[in-house]
Amino acid sequence: MDEIIDEQPPPRTLILFSDYACPLSYLGKVAMDQYAKWAIFPVNTEYRLFDLYNYIRSPDGDLDRNLDVADEDYFLEVQESAKILNEQLGLVSNLQSPGIVDSYKAHKVAYYVKKEHSEEEFERYHDAIFEARWQEGRDISRPSVLKTIGTTVGLSSSDIQDIIDNSELEEELNTVFQKRQRTRRPVSPSTVYQELSVQGVVPFQTISQLVDSGKGHPGDEMGVGWFRYRDYFEV
Repeated sequence: MDEIIDEQPPPRTLILFSDYACPLSYLGKVAMDQYAKWAIFPVNTEYRLFDLYNYIRSPDGDLDRNLDVADEDYFLEVQESAKILNEQLGLVSNLQSPGIVDSYKAHKVAYYVKKEHSEEEFERYHDAIFEARWQEGRDISRPSVLKTIGTTVGLSSSDIQDIIDNSELEEELNTVFQKRQRTRRPVSPSTVYQELSVQGVVPFQTISQLVDSGKGHPGDEMGVGWFRYRDYFEV
């Protein structure tokens, strides 16, 4: 009798672009976590940082304070939409709406952790930033908040301050963000599988459709559709 070999199916690698300042990005991560638990094969998720405010950011990292009212209203509307979407999909029990905040410093620390620490430590920090913002309503633009969160990966207050003040790291991060954004107002989150992507928060069933598709068949849940990610940004 031939021996039956229980082969593990090969893992699927998905990329999730997200901004800590966006509640939809947080919900998108929760949906991705649900998909990873539901899928019958291993799922590797690569989290990519994305700066929604890049189009109004000056070379020194600060936001253009002449942000027009239409854009400010847009970001506030996103928070209200996130609440409605969260109720529809049942993703988290307590989604805060703490107003607009710049996530650049949080991204900078996360970028450092991703470069210098293990992937497990990066994901722990990544989770902690999202939860601090959207579960606890904390201001993640404040160095004091980031210093507290830094303890989750063994970074001291002085370590965090050195990262925030690091001009070389800032230049490197700015280059990454500029490459990843090709449109004035991109969509975050965006989930990428191979050459295809879907924008916005979608239930894990739609992520499954994306993985199974391969030919860009349009989805109909939550008004989403596939697109070729290279038309919008570089991975």
